[in-house]
Amino acid sequence: MTKIPKSQLCDLIFSLEKNEIGISDFCLEYENIYNFSKCKQFTDNIEFNLFSELFDDVVLYSGYKEELEKYSLYKSEIDIRNKVFHLRERGLCG
Repeated sequence: MTKIPKSQLCDLIFSLEKNEIGISDFCLEYENIYNFSKCKQFTDNIEFNLFSELFDDVVLYSGYKEELEKYSLYKSEIDIRNKVFHLRERGLCG
């Protein structure tokens, strides 16, 4: 099993879904929690993979249209919100 701060990440995802937090703050906080939390909560590997999948997009977020046009790997707010939606459908934080 892999250590992951599940409850903190889920609370953050719920806040994004309720529009209680902006996308830039969401991405910054998600990256910080995912990388640096000392939380000892465990989750299964399937759920860990879902959190990791979101992390892979969050770190590529850009709020700048010019960057999004120039770098095809960068992710927009719509991309991040769609990823959250699809991962939630697959059981993330369910």
